[in-house]
Amino acid sequence: MVWENIEKFMYERFEKETDLKAVLFVIGLRESGSIKKKYTKENKQDLMNLAACKILSLSGYFEVSHLDAESWPVWKQVKPVPEMNPQQQEEFLKEHVIKYFEEENLIGTPGSFS
Repeated sequence: MVWENIEKFMYERFEKETDLKAVLFVIGLRESGSIKKKYTKENKQDLMNLAACKILSLSGYFEVSHLDAESWPVWKQVKPVPEMNPQQQEEFLKEHVIKYFEEENLIGTPGSFS
């Protein structure tokens, strides 16, 4: 699977061009189970942070330490994330998004979407 498959999936699903932030937002929504009509900027940042921790947990960078009073996971860093420039960070996150989509079986084989 490649990033373009995810972009195509997102476009077909939401009928909008997408970027990494939008994909992280959707992953955050999925992981939180929370669907509202409107989100504040802070809500969106919280959801993207949830998504980033979740996808990086797939490679052992983060793990859930406990749930807070609102049943949101509280993440703790298990190992340091490598230092990277912004372009490298984006590629690193995209690789983890791809891994998340694969592990969650969100997209079938290339050309077919589940």
